[in-house]
Amino acid sequence: MLKILAGVLGVLIVGASIFLLIRSVQFNKIVSLEANQMLAEVNLVEDSIVAEADIAGLPAPVQRYMRFTGIIGKERINFVRLKHRGVFKTGPDKKELPIDGTQYFTANPPALLWIGRIKPSFFMSVTARDRYIDGKGNMLIKLLSAITIADARGPQMNEAALQRFLAENVWFPTAFLPNRNLRWEAVDDQSARAVYCDQGIEIALVFYFNEAGEIAKCTCRRYMEENGKYVKTDWSGYCRKYKEFHGIRIPSEIEAVWHLGTGDFSYARFVLETADFNVYKLYEN
Repeated sequence: MLKILAGVLGVLIVGASIFLLIRSVQFNKIVSLEANQMLAEVNLVEDSIVAEADIAGLPAPVQRYMRFTGIIGKERINFVRLKHRGVFKTGPDKKELPIDGTQYFTANPPALLWIGRIKPSFFMSVTARDRYIDGKGNMLIKLLSAITIADARGPQMNEAALQRFLAENVWFPTAFLPNRNLRWEAVDDQSARAVYCDQGIEIALVFYFNEAGEIAKCTCRRYMEENGKYVKTDWSGYCRKYKEFHGIRIPSEIEAVWHLGTGDFSYARFVLETADFNVYKLYEN
């Protein structure tokens, strides 16, 4: 009897392992297809060298920021790939978990794809994929890259994902140049409002600039999931420790914070490890 039970258990373990492997391969294939879709759809900007005339008419703090980044005289950035490490929290009272991420952006059309991997324990891993492609946002979270934990989509996710895209334009600042999607509105000498429209979605973020010309933070109201419902909540993104990547100054550290009635909830802190501009290929696994 024990031999039979052991045999049955062995078959179940092998079957479960094969199932998880197949689902993991399917998930990775989906992500690869989405990334290749972004590459296929990227539009290269003609007359791509940024000139001083391109920033004329922008609010004064935005002009200072553009000059600070070093983009004048450089090629417009159409495609970005980057890797980061950092920490992530799933709730205000939860512990920080280490996270590694890979991210891709296209400036035109606006699109992002982020893949983050968390290992809560030696035997467990969680993979999250956040995207904004063709006007659609989607956050997909998988246990062991196989078992779906969350699959958030809909109008609220579309808006939230586009807000993330605009906030993270700090990693490829030529995307902040005036274009058919983006316009800037003056606020004061230290801040400006960026209004962005895409696929019928209109959002706005306020960017705050320090004396060095850096973007120090951006703010907006974003949809946050709370007890199964989406609630508009104050949100801030902080930019720190600017460094040069291929001659462009961008923040090497960012932090994302929800401002709750009970206090601030810092849920993500990322440290940039590498960033490449207009290198039109995906990272190898």
